[in-house]
Amino acid sequence: MEIRDKWYYIVRSGYHISLQQVLASNDNSVEVNWNQIWNIQAPPKVKYLLWRICRTCLPTRVRLHDRGVNCPYNCVLCDDGMEDNMHIIFQCSKIKFCWQHIDI
Repeated sequence: MEIRDKWYYIVRSGYHISLQQVLASNDNSVEVNWNQIWNIQAPPKVKYLLWRICRTCLPTRVRLHDRGVNCPYNCVLCDDGMEDNMHIIFQCSKIKFCWQHIDI
């Protein structure tokens, strides 16, 4: 059996799957077959993180503010832009730097 015959989760593949889903969506919500996430060969915490990203239920500052938490909207990492799901995963300059340094 070759390695290609099995699906192994790596951060790079998770990033590319998330990016493809986000770019294919008009409203930045991700349509996902949840079984694809739950069947990935990865630790449960990675699956749970991917699920939370796709469901837009990460506790970002924008989401917390919408739920009544008194906090600023700006990103805690770069202080440039509103800290929402898209910013935290794809748009933040500090996050982009991290993705570049892991060869994505």
